[in-house]
Order: sequence, then C-alpha cells, then structure tokens
Amino acid sequence: MKYLSIDYRSWPSGLGSIIDEEEYSNNRDTPDGKHNMTLISYEGCGIPNNQYFRDTVYFECPGEFEDIFDDIIKLLKERGVTHVYDTERWFDGNGNWRKPETGYFPLEDWITISQGKPS
Repeated sequence: MKYLSIDYRSWPSGLGSIIDEEEYSNNRDTPDGKHNMTLISYEGCGIPNNQYFRDTVYFECPGEFEDIFDDIIKLLKERGVTHVYDTERWFDGNGNWRKPETGYFPLEDWITISQGKPS
C-alpha cells in the first residue's frame, strides 16, 4: 500500500509523508541516510528541500491551505497513493462518514471528509 501519513504536529517539517510500504519496509533509509519517503510541505509549514527526506514536494501557498488542497490531491493521485493515514480524523470519528477499522482512510473517503461532505 502507498499512503500519505498526515502529521499535524510536524511543523516546521510539513503536512506529512508519502510512504510506499513495500519500499519502506525493505529500506527505511536511503544509502545517503535520508528517510526513504516523500515529504509534502507548503509555505508556512516546511521548507522547499528538507535534507532529511529522499524527496520533498513543496507548494507555494500565498493564501490558505485550502487554496492548494486540489494540487495536493492531484499529486497524491499521480504518485499512486491509495490511502491516507490520519489518526486525528480517525479518533475524531464524529462526522457523517464511514470510520475505517484503523486510521487508514481510502483516499477518496479522506478527500470527501476533508472537504466536509458526508460520504
């Protein structure tokens, strides 16, 4: 499974990381010692090139986070992300939506929840 692991407390690093379970389980770090995952960060929450990650995708965000949400979703789909690990939303669980057994939401469900629409 390839998923986005949301980290609401990772400031100033970023929004979270794209993790490919198969790739990550074989090599947690790259040969040069970086985390074997892609960091997603944006203006006000991260830097363009975080030296601790294999790859960083940085979004310019002159306004609100919502202004780049569609761009982030496009990136996730392009990278083959199928799930989002979001413990905050999972523990919250008080919306009109399906709560998965774990914190791993199917990507489309997470998009719907994040946009505040019932699923």
